[in-house]
Amino acid sequence: MSDPRTELAELLRQLPGVGARQAARFAAYIRFKDKYYAQKISQALLSLHDGVHLCEACCCMHADRDPLCKICRTEREPRLMIVANDVDKDALERSGAYRGYYFVLGGTIPILDRDPHSRIRLAALRTRIQKLNRSQTPLDEVTFGFAANPEGDNTESFLRTELETWYPDAATRPRMTRLARGISTGTEIEYADPDTLEAALKRRQ
Repeated sequence: MSDPRTELAELLRQLPGVGARQAARFAAYIRFKDKYYAQKISQALLSLHDGVHLCEACCCMHADRDPLCKICRTEREPRLMIVANDVDKDALERSGAYRGYYFVLGGTIPILDRDPHSRIRLAALRTRIQKLNRSQTPLDEVTFGFAANPEGDNTESFLRTELETWYPDAATRPRMTRLARGISTGTEIEYADPDTLEAALKRRQ
């Protein structure tokens, strides 16, 4: 018979950033909380699959019944911020310094990766850009909102090349910018404070 605590710890260890010791502590903590707490966690996990889906435009997770998230349903500035994941998008939105649209790429591209197209939502990004360009006010800027690390830089370089292919005429190509290095090299966007993110947005290059 398997040990339920060990089984739970093994599942928790699969979460990003959670090691074996931390997973074991989480499992022990949940065991010593009352049963209602464990039931609430179970219900929340099931609701996550049943009640949360991807926005048809920007691929962010949201719980609205509409196919589009609240941001995509709102009229915003003709700018697009490309981010790796939802937590980065949420952090940038909380900063209050950005008023354009987003696209959640679904990850970044490791250096020397042989199949970068399988790592990210490239086709969905192209569709997103095409639809924004068909709106009343076409895009005038695309910002790469990636962490200041080698994978983030590699992903930006790959996407810049793709956008140049999608816009053969440089005169019609939106301005391409990156977050300023107010975010220290190696820092994840989700952990940056709002003031730092605001400075990075204002000094984007």
